Amino acid sequence: MLNVGKGDSYVVELDNGLGEKFIFVIDGGAMEQSDVLISHVQKYHNNQINLAICTHPDTDHIGGLVTLFESCNVQHLFLNDPRDVLPEATLLQRARNNLNPQEVSVFKSAFDRIDDLKEQAALQGTKHHQTTFANPQERFVWGGWKVYVLGPSESLFRDIWLNEDVVRDWFSSDTVDALVNAQPYSSVLDDPSIDTKPVNNSSIILLIEGYGKKLLFTGDAGKRALHDAMTVRDISGLTWFDVPHHGSRRNLDTQIINYLAPQVAYISSPGTTKHPRRTVIRALQKAGAVVFSTCKHGSICHGDWQSRPDFSSVQAREVI
Repeated sequence: MLNVGKGDSYVVELDNGLGEKFIFVIDGGAMEQSDVLISHVQKYHNNQINLAICTHPDTDHIGGLVTLFESCNVQHLFLNDPRDVLPEATLLQRARNNLNPQEVSVFKSAFDRIDDLKEQAALQGTKHHQTTFANPQERFVWGGWKVYVLGPSESLFRDIWLNEDVVRDWFSSDTVDALVNAQPYSSVLDDPSIDTKPVNNSSIILLIEGYGKKLLFTGDAGKRALHDAMTVRDISGLTWFDVPHHGSRRNLDTQIINYLAPQVAYISSPGTTKHPRRTVIRALQKAGAVVFSTCKHGSICHGDWQSRPDFSSVQAREVI
């Protein structure tokens, strides 16, 4: 997990047991932080990436991937473009019906970011895998590792981008913040009416499973998406957990945390009062997780090796 401030960026290395590596990047942080990702890939992976995954088109996830394609060789890309499922004209008309002009502009900017990444991928000859949706069957296998896509479902993805009520909620974060700030932490975490903004629930959710380990990557997925993912495959008893949306309390509830019961939880966050939330850290620790975060530890490496050049052991966050 790379320290990219308020963004997300992961570099995953799978070994097939024969010394052959499969390297993939999950999100790239914001464009302003892309040098962190690129320098890491250059130093440890010789500019070679087998797969890049954009979980969703928020700037703090997709921005650095555009620059990555300008600097490194990438063979495959997972990127969900709503226009591969629904006509752009339909999407924009729904937005115009429900949003003010400034909000429509922000809505359209998501398409611009997707286009920028697709253009860079096309220039390089990268294979773009469209419509990466939930499936109980593995997406690919590398040695003893199996990689599954657990979210979003196609129905959820369509709902997020087309449903008029959902479109209205795209810019309701201020209202949600007011509700959140008026309630005690415990009630907010388990309030079913409070969830992350809709586009976050469109995040690609990945499960990596093999050699007795289960690792879950969530992007900014919220409660609805994670509850859906729990029905696709058994993700209880995780070895490692990517805490969604920088540790926001809108994205998890006690049921999800206790079901996942991760041994280790990583949080990519800038260290503000909202990210990560103490109530989320407390709930994870209560469920048995050892918690680490970039705001406390910088870039963090999780693996089976005893040591790694340029890395040293760190202490987990204190129990709260």
